[in-house]
Amino acid sequence: MQIIMKPFIPFVLCCTCLFGACDSVGTSDSEDLLVVEAFLFAGEDVDDINLSTTILLSVEDPARIPVTDAVVRLEKSGVTYELASRGDDGNYHYTGDDLVVETGDVFRLRINYHGTEISAVTEVPPPPTGTRMSTARVAIPSVDSNPFGLREF
Repeated sequence: MQIIMKPFIPFVLCCTCLFGACDSVGTSDSEDLLVVEAFLFAGEDVDDINLSTTILLSVEDPARIPVTDAVVRLEKSGVTYELASRGDDGNYHYTGDDLVVETGDVFRLRINYHGTEISAVTEVPPPPTGTRMSTARVAIPSVDSNPFGLREF
């Protein structure tokens, strides 16, 4: 038993020192966290980028808190396009007419908010194939009333 304990004690001490040296990353300043909803559609204007802050769970009537003071940029092929806030709703859009979104384009979204830069990269996918829509017919698939094979007693 002593042979097993001797190697075990240094391992525990080493783990304690490693974990004790780590800084904790807390989320107590929830207003500083940014929620980004961004959509790019081939052939359409860039007008669907929404920014808001997080909401504490203790809030009884949760509401979206829009962010209107961020610096938002979209980069495509080495060209940077600065987006403008629409007002107080947290929506950002591109005001020019020289930005074209096409299938296969690679975009980098850069957001500077309270001194922190957030970035993301995406590629515009091709449109789906083999889909069709009918306004005259609605089909609802059947649902098995007992999908797990449970027996009734």
